[in-house]
Amino acid sequence: MVFQFQNLPVYARQIGGTMSFNYVAGKFQFKPYLTVQQTIIFDYSTYAVSPDADSSFFAANPSKNNINSGIGTQMKHLATPAVFGGAFFNCQITPEFNVNLNPYFMSGQTQLEGSNLTYNDGVRGVEHITAKFIMNVVVSYTFFKKLTLFTNFKNCFSDKTREFYRGDIPGFKVSGGINFEM
Repeated sequence: MVFQFQNLPVYARQIGGTMSFNYVAGKFQFKPYLTVQQTIIFDYSTYAVSPDADSSFFAANPSKNNINSGIGTQMKHLATPAVFGGAFFNCQITPEFNVNLNPYFMSGQTQLEGSNLTYNDGVRGVEHITAKFIMNVVVSYTFFKKLTLFTNFKNCFSDKTREFYRGDIPGFKVSGGINFEM
C-alpha cells in the first residue's frame, strides 16, 4: 500500500480591529476594549481525500469530492468570535483596600475538529460555543508596604458553558493568597 500526503489548498483572510482607551481619575481607572473581526476561508472542502484515492474505500466519489473540490469557494469562518470585549475597572478605595473588576464577553462560535472531516455529518467533531459574559473580581488589602492579602472571584455569575472546543465547563471559583515582598 502506498500513501501520498498532500497539503490542503485552503487559506484564510482575517480583517478586524480593536478599540480601547484608558481613563484614570484619582484612584479610579477604567479601561474598556472591543474587538470586532471576520475571517473568510477560501478554497475549503469538507472532504479530506486526494482526487486519485481508491474509490472503493470511500462513500463519496474521490474524483469529484476531494480536497480540491472547494477551489473557488469562500465562506465565513465561524470558529472565532466575531465580537470580543471587556473592561478593566480598578478602584483604590483606601490606600490599603483595592477592588478590581474584569468583565469580558464574546459572541458565539462554532468550532470543528478532525472527526468532522472524517464523518462529515455536521454533528461529530462540531461544538457550538454559546455567547457569554464572564465577571472576575479581585479584592486586596495591603497591611503594610510589603504584605498584601488578596481574594480572587472567578466567573462570578457561574456561567457553565465552554469557552473553547472540549474545554472544561467552568464554574464559580474563589481563591486567594498572600503577596509578600522581601
